[in-house]
This record gives sequence, C-alpha cells and structure tokens, in this order.
Amino acid sequence: MEVFKPLNHKVFLAIIALLGAMLACGDGFGEVIEDYVKETPQVDDVAGIYNLTYYGVSQDGLDDLTSSNIQSYSDGTCLLTYVPMHIQLEETYEFTGYYSGSCEWEITPMEDGNDARLGICFKATDFVSPTNCAYLFKHEEEPFEFVFRFENDPYTPYVMVFIKAIH
Repeated sequence: MEVFKPLNHKVFLAIIALLGAMLACGDGFGEVIEDYVKETPQVDDVAGIYNLTYYGVSQDGLDDLTSSNIQSYSDGTCLLTYVPMHIQLEETYEFTGYYSGSCEWEITPMEDGNDARLGICFKATDFVSPTNCAYLFKHEEEPFEFVFRFENDPYTPYVMVFIKAIH
C-alpha cells in the first residue's frame, strides 16, 4: 500500500491543477461572450476616444501603437489615427501600413449567425482591412470596447481591441 501514496499525491495535485485551469478558462471566455452589446446604446455613450490596447495580428513592420486611436463623435463622424491596415493572405494577415483620416460610423447589427450582437461600422476612403466593423463590448461599469475580429470565430487571436478612454 505504501507504493501508491506518492502516486496518489501526484495525481491529486494534477487533478487540482487541471480543474483550476479549466475554471479559469471557462470563466474568462464566458465573461467575454456575455459582454457583447445586444441592446442599442445611446450614441452619446458610445462616442469618445478609443485607444488600441491589444493587437493580435502580425507584428512585422509595426511601430509603437500607443498613438493608435479612434475618435467617434456624436454626429456620426470619426477620426482614425494611426490605425493598422491589413490584407488577408491564405492562412494569415499581413500588415500593410497605417491609416489616419476622417470617417463616418454607425451602430449596426453584426451578421455572424449569433443572437443580436451589435457593432460599430466605419466608412473611410482608402482604409484597407479585412473588416471595417468592430463588435461592441461592455462589461458592467467598464468602458465600451471595439473589437475588430478578422475571422468569424469568437476565439480567434486575430483581433484589434480599442478601449474607450475614461476622462
């Protein structure tokens, strides 16, 4: 019987570690999925300055992205500053440069086969990207987020996340 005691201890620790990892991933993804905005917010609540906080596409050729932002105004106009542009290749996305310029934006339903998720679509001349629409996220009292997904998969790593600055 003494032979199995060390094995039981190792198995017990492995099971605890596995359960902890599963719970951490489950909670994290569950919160993200539930944070999609599904009811149309007030335009004034969405308007503001959004800073790029996560960039999960190619890092090749990129500079410091701390100056990359989107300014959306209540009148439906916006200003994109130093926003990365991409083209889609076979299995990946290639960075092609930055866009800075004026645009228009609107809150719109996202057509991805899921329940009524809302997003923000941007219209700008010469802005090259696999998508010009971002999912709109809001978690409790946190600020709004624009999440540009380059694939129709909620778990894709190919995203750009812009979070509204709080003044």
